[in-house]
Amino acid sequence: MRRIFLSGLILLLLGSAAWAGDPPHPAAPVEMAGLKAPAQITRDEDGIFHVRAGNADDLYFLNGWVHARDRLFQMDN
Repeated sequence: MRRIFLSGLILLLLGSAAWAGDPPHPAAPVEMAGLKAPAQITRDEDGIFHVRAGNADDLYFLNGWVHARDRLFQMDN
């Protein structure tokens, strides 16, 4: 019983370490249809996104895209 518990604990720790890693960064710029002006999404060293857009509509769209990209698994039920 103790061996099973320790094995499960090790698997849990390894899984949580893999889960807590940095999210992947896109290797290349992403082209999006429908934007009215050039826009840029950057991520700083703390993993926080910064969205720069030429107008409010593009800003709101890209903000939603960033949230969906990183958190869709939490929003999808």
